[in-house]
Amino acid sequence: MKKFFYLWIISVFSMIAPVTLVAQNETRELTNLVIFVRFADDLEINHSFADIDTMFNGKTERYLSVYNFYKALTYDKIHYNTVYTNNIQNGQIISYQDTFPRGYFEPYSAWNPIGYQGENPFMGVSMREAQLLGRIVKYVDSLHLVDPDVVLDGDGDGDIDNISFIVKGGTGAWASILWPHMEYFPHDSLGYVATINGVRPNTFNMEFEGGSSSLFSAHVFRHEMGHSLDLPDLYHYLHYDDVSPAGSWDMMCYNYSPNHLAAIYKNKILHVSDDPIEITEDGDYTLYSVGSSPSQNCYYIKSYIDPTQWFVLEYRTYEDLFDEGIPGRGLIVARWNDTVPLNYNGMFANAFFDYYTQAHQYWIFRPGSASDTVQGALYDAHFSQESGRTSFGPTTDPHPYLTDGTPETSFEITDIQENGSQLTFHVHFLNVGVADHDHADMRVWPNPAHDVVTVEGEGIVRVELYDVVGRLAAMESVAAGSRCTMSVSQMPAGIYLLKAIASDGSSRTMKVVVE
Repeated sequence: MKKFFYLWIISVFSMIAPVTLVAQNETRELTNLVIFVRFADDLEINHSFADIDTMFNGKTERYLSVYNFYKALTYDKIHYNTVYTNNIQNGQIISYQDTFPRGYFEPYSAWNPIGYQGENPFMGVSMREAQLLGRIVKYVDSLHLVDPDVVLDGDGDGDIDNISFIVKGGTGAWASILWPHMEYFPHDSLGYVATINGVRPNTFNMEFEGGSSSLFSAHVFRHEMGHSLDLPDLYHYLHYDDVSPAGSWDMMCYNYSPNHLAAIYKNKILHVSDDPIEITEDGDYTLYSVGSSPSQNCYYIKSYIDPTQWFVLEYRTYEDLFDEGIPGRGLIVARWNDTVPLNYNGMFANAFFDYYTQAHQYWIFRPGSASDTVQGALYDAHFSQESGRTSFGPTTDPHPYLTDGTPETSFEITDIQENGSQLTFHVHFLNVGVADHDHADMRVWPNPAHDVVTVEGEGIVRVELYDVVGRLAAMESVAAGSRCTMSVSQMPAGIYLLKAIASDGSSRTMKVVVE
């Protein structure tokens, strides 16, 4: 499954660190401290230190290192500088050696009787991992292995900006202790606040130098360290493995190819670009490419049916530095769900999507899909003259729709044209509304509704209203054949399913919008 190519990050019950907001024109010099680790039954790491350092700190033009990538991704506003403990001499790695063998950190089995039982690394830092981390940090601090003049807290929030633990050997099972992951340092589990040079660890990544080139590489480092900046995973953890919300259009969904981040995440989480611009009237608009400009690189149109769902527009081109891995060039249209929190478990933006109780935070429209559960042709998501797709609206493929599949018919985008690092398009707002009925013998009005909904139909004896997750929101009993008026003034705005039940037990349903 594709998730095996990505970083695993999960901390449902861990401490969620506060996010420090910074001005968009402020350059952040962040420090990533690398600590090498091996287990009791391991020989010393013999990986080339120079190769590892180049993956982190390489500054040769167009070299895809962590430093170069974040510098380009953030318009020169985040510099990720990697430093090391001072016991590395003449390029020879000297690692911390733990008191326990590797098997102690692997699941219990008949072949591994010292393995862990009853711990679920899937749900955050396990106790064995917490104690390992405590021993590592105590070792580094007690031996003064980080020079006192090294700035560990570059952003001034009181914590080490990030630690990368590079562990001897390959990876274990997915979502196990020995799988690459990002987490928050487990001070609470340890019962004390650990520090290095008086500065406490917070976010950390764990990597395995003996893993395959797909798992021990700069692109995985970039993804992990994105999590340390609060960027969420955009792929699915548990459900719909064959469906990708953003694919290779976004580094937090597929990080093999050089690819940037959606413009809306650059603004809302990294704070390195201007606010998205809302489109509210007909007109011609110009976008600058996501990889070239922090300004005017994101527009959005609010759904007429559900204003918390936005149709987000950005321009992507593989001519931009480190966006060469995207499938094509043109306008990308995505749906942003503004009800999914950014920071409280915000890292799980799409991770637990199941369609019924958990919606996507971010979903890219693509041909061949009219539902968040259908993959479609994600590689053809771009609109351009070259692709032959120059319009997006109610009658196109793809067409705009909401998280539950309800079509959005309030606007159309036409005349999409590229011009170097710019893209232009025209927006036209349509006469909108939801049909007053979907059965000839039943009428429901007004729809959308603000205060009350009136239902009239032959033989109706009860009317029920359900929210999008199937919970009963309201119910009214009526005399057979009479008109029913139901109050919706106290209900949250959104889409509801109205079910009208007749005296013979039959029922009719339709969607109702509450504004």
